[in-house]
Amino acid sequence: MTRQEYMDELCRCLYDVHDQERIDALRYCEEYFDEAGLEHEQQAIEDLGKPAKFAAQLKAEAAIRSAEEAHKDDKRSFYDVGKIFIGILALPIALPLLLAAAMLMLAFYLTVILLIIAGILLALCGVTVFVILFFSAVFMPFTASSFVRIGIGFILLGISVLFGMGMTQALRFVVSWFTAMATKLYYKAKEGKRNEI
Repeated sequence: MTRQEYMDELCRCLYDVHDQERIDALRYCEEYFDEAGLEHEQQAIEDLGKPAKFAAQLKAEAAIRSAEEAHKDDKRSFYDVGKIFIGILALPIALPLLLAAAMLMLAFYLTVILLIIAGILLALCGVTVFVILFFSAVFMPFTASSFVRIGIGFILLGISVLFGMGMTQALRFVVSWFTAMATKLYYKAKEGKRNEI
């Protein structure tokens, strides 16, 4: 692989990175090649690693930087954790424990997604039961049990709303914690070397 082929492939791998970060990464590689010189071009390619792996590491570090800046959007933070996880897998991991930790992170990530789905379904069930009980009490002959059905319906609606609010707060905490853990694992897998590009 030549320098130009490497740069072209790296550019293709960085298609979904912000323009400034892509420019900085390409400039970094160009400077690296310039410092190595023509006679050490292949060594520079080996040092940088495959373009796909190099791009995955850059994306992971960009995700870490954005996660460290602020967690304005929880969905975005969750997406960033996925990029960090891919960056971990792209690193040359020597210790099997780090690979096991990465698999545990993936299992945790999937568990949180399933809990979100379960929470949404539970809240929808509570709202649905409220609607059924309320309309059955209003449109059927009015008896003493109608008040009971309306009361139970409102209790279920309140529980559903409280559960939804509690789940939202818990997920914000979990996503922040999980992003921090993924960042620590990434830097540990990278042996503490931050690639400042």
